[in-house]
Amino acid sequence: MATLELRDEVDATHADESPSSPASLAAAIKEARDAIERSEELNKRLDPEEEPFRSKYLGREALKHAITKLEPHAEAGSDHASSWVARLEWRMGAVCQDVEETGRSVVHLSKALQIWRPRILDYVQSLPLDQQGKSTAGECDDEEDMTVAELAAYCAKQARKQAKRGLSIESSESSKLEVVELELEVVEAVSLLGIYHHNFEHHRQGLVLLKLAEALITGLETNLRAASA
Repeated sequence: MATLELRDEVDATHADESPSSPASLAAAIKEARDAIERSEELNKRLDPEEEPFRSKYLGREALKHAITKLEPHAEAGSDHASSWVARLEWRMGAVCQDVEETGRSVVHLSKALQIWRPRILDYVQSLPLDQQGKSTAGECDDEEDMTVAELAAYCAKQARKQAKRGLSIESSESSKLEVVELELEVVEAVSLLGIYHHNFEHHRQGLVLLKLAEALITGLETNLRAASA
């Protein structure tokens, strides 16, 4: 009997620590927050000339480790975990740009947007490149503006869905602030991806993405003014 009771106790302990348990998810999110704070602190450091990116590499490793803790929850279907993975991925992309690893930067930015706003990636990937690996902007601005308007409307719809899910958990000021922070991070990811395409002479992709980032900022500012009125 004692053996069975001990086994039940061990099984209960392991259940609490399972990848899909609320406690495990909460711990993974806390680690993600800590990793973001750690990475931001390290990014501000001035490293010696012989190792100019040492601190940024350390910050990136913290972000990477936090992603590994969240991924089991995301794979189990947790939207909250997936959103935190995206928040870490775009920061990984930003760090990769800072350390001049452009190719890896695009991979991480794309992973973030694939979670947040997959239709943006679908559009970018649908545009052809010429034999030199370049693209030109449309013949008129109206073409790009129409695409930007469609993507901005899509992003606004997705943002409302995410805000509704987030605020249904905890309708507090901190929760509302987190929703705004998330939208700003989406803008940052779109903007960084736009800069990448612009720098590699993917002019149409870059133009649409940069215009979209501007439109998203304008929309967010309008919503914030309306909410505070």
